Amino acid sequence: MVKQVGATHYEPLSWDDAIQLLASELRALDSPNQAAFYTSGKTTNEPAFLLQLFARQLGTNNLPDCSNMCHESSGVAMVETLGIGKGTVTLEDFEQTELILILATTRGRTTHGC
Repeated sequence: MVKQVGATHYEPLSWDDAIQLLASELRALDSPNQAAFYTSGKTTNEPAFLLQLFARQLGTNNLPDCSNMCHESSGVAMVETLGIGKGTVTLEDFEQTELILILATTRGRTTHGC
């Protein structure tokens, strides 16, 4: 899918046209470091490895992932508000608690367990 300049909606794009568009955008960069190749933490090793190979072949190491794109800001906020930038639960907390709630999302619905 592509949203052309000035368009209000996305439109289908063939694979050949998508590859040509991507190639022309990458060739137009002044430096490979102007590109960033983002992948989710849920991406399996093989596609993530191929993306890294592609980015490095292009000449950049800009490979952010969810750890620094999504969680870096929450870590900074936690340091400012709680004084620590990571989870604050310890194993001792589990030994002293009377109730543990586990929440999981399934198909958009929240299920509860304890």
